[in-house]
Amino acid sequence: MKCWGLNNWGQIGDNNTTDRLTPVEVFSNATLAIAAGGFHTCLVAKATPPFDSVTKCWGYNNSGQIGDGTINVHPKVPTNVQGLYGATAISAGREHTCAIVGTDANRSLRCWGANGFGQVTDADTYQEPLPVTLADTGVDKVVASSFFTCALASGGITCWGVNNMGQLGDGKSGISPQTVLVTWPPPDPPTLVRLQPIDQGMRVYFTPPASDNGTDIDSYTATCTPTGGTPVSVSGTTSPLTVTGLVNGVSYLCTVSATSTAGTSSASGALTRVVRKGDLTPILMLLLD
Repeated sequence: MKCWGLNNWGQIGDNNTTDRLTPVEVFSNATLAIAAGGFHTCLVAKATPPFDSVTKCWGYNNSGQIGDGTINVHPKVPTNVQGLYGATAISAGREHTCAIVGTDANRSLRCWGANGFGQVTDADTYQEPLPVTLADTGVDKVVASSFFTCALASGGITCWGVNNMGQLGDGKSGISPQTVLVTWPPPDPPTLVRLQPIDQGMRVYFTPPASDNGTDIDSYTATCTPTGGTPVSVSGTTSPLTVTGLVNGVSYLCTVSATSTAGTSSASGALTRVVRKGDLTPILMLLLD
């Protein structure tokens, strides 16, 4: 592993504080992952059995972000993070660090360092100079940012820490030491193309929405409502959707919506048709506001 650049706190790792304008070798063993934080640096390297890997950090350590149990001791060479073996990924924030430990479904998340905004753990807001094991399991990715942290797991993306500018993505602002699920907007509404009356029913033709807003659409729902009556709905995955149980000779207003894991879109623009037995003529009537 080689590093270069600013070295005022020993973050290069070559045992001095001289800025390096060209790469210098810092660690010679096989390196699995690296992370550069505010003024500290970390790596995950292969280790000798029985451990799969060892984690080391060095540089600025005002809040325990090195993870060796000290605060305001600034190592200028790679230093072991206490008790952290088997890490597979690491991320360094401004003054805190997080790593994923383990494999498969047993992957857990451990963080250490500055915790004034709960960016390490929701148990308190004290500095954590040693790794703290979080409750999350099956974690796939982690990103430690300035004063907040986000992780990707099977349940979605969760974030915690400072939220003064909405960086946690939960629609709120303030400090959120608790892990919060990032809220995604539902998809845009589909476009209703035409209605085709059938005996006691209506075929509803539509095109997918212009944007799913980052989440896959699971289903569509067509709803037909008689004037002053009860809506009748049917769900499916493709166009057209056939709404049955309607009354011949009655006019129905129909719309369609899209549903994803983020929620259900608003209804499409509406069309209206009279249900007529055997009427297959695709005559459209656009409902005007």
